[in-house]
Amino acid sequence: MKVKQTVSAKYQDLYIGWSNLQFTDPGGNEIHIDVTDNQLLDIAGILGEKALEITNKRAEKEKADE
Repeated sequence: MKVKQTVSAKYQDLYIGWSNLQFTDPGGNEIHIDVTDNQLLDIAGILGEKALEITNKRAEKEKADE
């Protein structure tokens, strides 16, 4: 049997170490996730794509508001 666990938290801070990600919420709670270098590269690509999408949507909205 596989056990699934979901953790929800509000973002306040992120630290990226050599082999882990550490998220902290406003209450000081921490989430530590072990990752490999290749996984960090995958995460960087996903974040870059999302950042570009947000930037493009904001530019479109600003252009429409002019």
